[in-house]
Amino acid sequence: MNKIGTTKAESRVSCFNISQHNTSVFKDLYMHQTLLVLIKKGFKRVNPDSKSSLNAQPGELLVFPSGQFITIENRVISGTNYSALGISYPNEVVNEVFSPRTRKKASNVVHIESCPQGLIDSINKMISIQCDETTPDHIIEYKSIEPLIWLKSMGYEFPVIEQRDLECKIRDLIVADTSKHWRSEEVAKTFAMSEATMRRHLRKKRTSFSAILQNVRLEKGLTLLQTSNLPITEIALDCGFSTPSHFSQAFKDRFNLRPSDVKS
Repeated sequence: MNKIGTTKAESRVSCFNISQHNTSVFKDLYMHQTLLVLIKKGFKRVNPDSKSSLNAQPGELLVFPSGQFITIENRVISGTNYSALGISYPNEVVNEVFSPRTRKKASNVVHIESCPQGLIDSINKMISIQCDETTPDHIIEYKSIEPLIWLKSMGYEFPVIEQRDLECKIRDLIVADTSKHWRSEEVAKTFAMSEATMRRHLRKKRTSFSAILQNVRLEKGLTLLQTSNLPITEIALDCGFSTPSHFSQAFKDRFNLRPSDVKS
């Protein structure tokens, strides 16, 4: 597993290799940013909602708009690791390309079965140039939006996300620094409300601040397990867990598997 990371120019775009050596289902993952995933090996099943599913095979592309909760299955086939290439785009970068004219809800997950070779090449190129220290920053910046331009030329649109609810705002705040000792009172003040008011709003959504904090940290841990070479001990600390054993137990409770089941 090898995370490529952000560009040298700090372009806000992240590229990474995704690898997993066991078939697993991950329920209700929150998409903080627009994510492109090109399947390389294995099989990916996506459930955007309770009524539909998408099945992607090698050579096919999935585009996940930000602001959605998605259930994903990564399936290993014939004993080989599941692997894919991913590019993550913040909303402002997406909007620089698509320049939406109206505010509306995020699009559904896009599944491109017949992926043009030029689009595949642009994704592969984006991954490779970030490993090349000789590539000028402005070239990296330019190349980072090429896959989005391809999607636009194919007729796809990714409009500005409508105002997110409080749970999503809290998630977006926490994910920027999962190792921080977050306090509910501090977070409530960030959104200009009292802790009691925040608690009441979250109760209506059948959640709580502590549950959101735990889920954000575990989902960040899952991402690091799939895309980095960091040891599990370091991942646990980076995600705000006091001990690796605490992280491992919480991860098993959330995803029904151990961190070592994901990281080869």
